[in-house]
Amino acid sequence: MLASASDGRTLCLWDPTIDICIATLEGHSRTVYEVVFFADSKVLALASADKIIQLWDLTTGICIATLEGHSNWVRVVVFSPDSKVLASASTGKTICLWDTTTGICSATLKGHSDYVQEVAFSSDSKVPALLSDDGTIHVWDLTTDICIATLESHSSLVQVVAFC
Repeated sequence: MLASASDGRTLCLWDPTIDICIATLEGHSRTVYEVVFFADSKVLALASADKIIQLWDLTTGICIATLEGHSNWVRVVVFSPDSKVLASASTGKTICLWDTTTGICSATLKGHSDYVQEVAFSSDSKVPALLSDDGTIHVWDLTTDICIATLESHSSLVQVVAFC
């Protein structure tokens, strides 16, 4: 299955083997910026300019949760490798870490002076790295919610970040 979103606030689920949109999901009031599948591929998270994240059950086509807490557009959503945390980053320079079982924002990470463009988790899901347009990468320890490193050695805008 393939998911695509548009400025039209809709999401299309495709079966690429037959070139057909098999379902259309509607629910956001503004542009959808990011789409990410849960590890089991049965739940989809959508980030939007309407400042919310929606979680959709793909077996029923129903929105099962609306996560609210950002004061600005949500541009990034990423599930941790163990699927226990959903990280969301907004243009308000904050990152919410959502407990995927309760839908509660368990921590808010702050410290960047510009938008966070990407989030990457370590393989054990305990350390996220946050890449920002301010040219820094902040590395956090989720057991203490403390920034354990700020990486700044690039001479130009950093585009991607990943753990091995």
